[in-house]
Order: sequence, then C-alpha cells, then structure tokens
Amino acid sequence: MSTIRNITVFLLVSFVFAGIVSAAIVPQGPDSTTEGAATTKAAVTGDTVTATAGNINSLVLTATTVTQTWQGYYGNITGVISLEDASGNPLYNWSLDDPEGLIFATTKTTAPDWADVVCWDQSSVDTDNYYTLAEYRSALGLVDADVDDIDTTFTDQNHAVMYFAGVTISANSCDSVAYLFNSSGEKEAGVFVETLLYDPDAVDGSGDGDIIFTAIIEDGAVDGFNDIDNDFQLMVGENGHNSNAGTTTYYIYAYIE
Repeated sequence: MSTIRNITVFLLVSFVFAGIVSAAIVPQGPDSTTEGAATTKAAVTGDTVTATAGNINSLVLTATTVTQTWQGYYGNITGVISLEDASGNPLYNWSLDDPEGLIFATTKTTAPDWADVVCWDQSSVDTDNYYTLAEYRSALGLVDADVDDIDTTFTDQNHAVMYFAGVTISANSCDSVAYLFNSSGEKEAGVFVETLLYDPDAVDGSGDGDIIFTAIIEDGAVDGFNDIDNDFQLMVGENGHNSNAGTTTYYIYAYIE
C-alpha cells in the first residue's frame, strides 16, 4: 500500500584534506534519520442508494483511490559542515539549520558512483545497456495506460542547477521532473522539485543502471502539501499492484551546503 512518511535528517558533511590532495565532496548517508509513522488516505464508508422494485436509476459517482505505484516522504534536514581529519577530529565546524542541497533515494545497495551520475533519459530504448522506461514501468507493475505512470508523473523539465561530487547538472537539462504539491494542493514551478537522476553503474554488473530519486531542498520556510514547513518532499517507486504486499528498501543520501 502506498503511504506518506515524515523524515527528519541530520547530516555531517566532512572535508578531509591530506597534503595538497583533495577529493570532490560526495553525497553522504545521514548521521541520523528519524522516520515518522506512515499515513495513507482514510477509508470512506459506502454511500447509500434506495432500491425500489421495478425502478431503474442512473448513478454518477466520483471516487478517490490510493496509488499502487508511489511512496511519499517529506521532512526537514539540519546538519554540520566540518573540517576534520581522517580520524574524525574536527579542526572547525559550522552548524546548518537551514541548508541548501539535495536529498537522494536509491535502491542500490552500494553507494552510487556519483561522478558518473547524469539525468535519467526516459526516451532511451537501449535495453541491453540502460534501465529504460519500459523496464522500470514493468518493475513497478505499470502499463502504459496507467494514469500514475512514470512518464505521466515526471513530465516537467524546469529545475535549478545541481552540484554534487564534482558533477554539475545544468539547469533544465533533465526531462524527468515533477513538482510535488504545495500547501494549496497544486504544482508550483520551482517548488518542491524532484528529478530522476541515473547511475549507469549497476551493482549487479548487468549493464542496466539505477534510478536515483532526487529532491531539491527548499531554501527557507516553504509550506508543503500538509500546510507545514517542509525542507523537502519526495516520491519513490514501489510496486503495490495486484495485491503485492512486498516492500522496497531505499538508501538515503544527502548533499548540503
């Protein structure tokens, strides 16, 4: 079943220098993650109609059902930027109560090869060397006609420039972007932006890479779908079709500055 969970993330970003050699700062796993209780749409009791023998009545119904494709997360992030040695001894550090940056979610069991991460290309048909839209659609139990399909959800193309691990994702260069709803229950360009990135290095060596769900952290106080200040909002894929009760493990990373 698709749900929404609150997440509070604390991240320590360390800068380690040895001699004159330094490496690009890669996204890191959080120092702590507090996951709130899952919530989902409350069940609605059935409406009543009156049946009279011999009569025929028309019925016009509207209904809302829960997606069987997506899990939602939202929350806040604080952190520390630290200048420290390889043993974790800080020379100095700086607290970040309202950081900027990115939240990443991936099913890959090892850290992505961040230097190779690019935008995910929905239009690719290279099933031998790429994780295509058709393959991911199948993994999520979707068919092309489903309204909550990947390519009917991540339809926008406008996003800010993204920096991490020495990589620059130019503004508006990805074509798999979604604006998650604001406090008015509407999409708003540039607010609660989520982008699908791609790690071409599959952990199983199959040649197919891994999709990375990426949320841009909001700058300042922004009320989210639930009328509270959310630093980020994020959806990830999860196949709940055909009574599938299984779950999917996602690994969370963050890059803040």
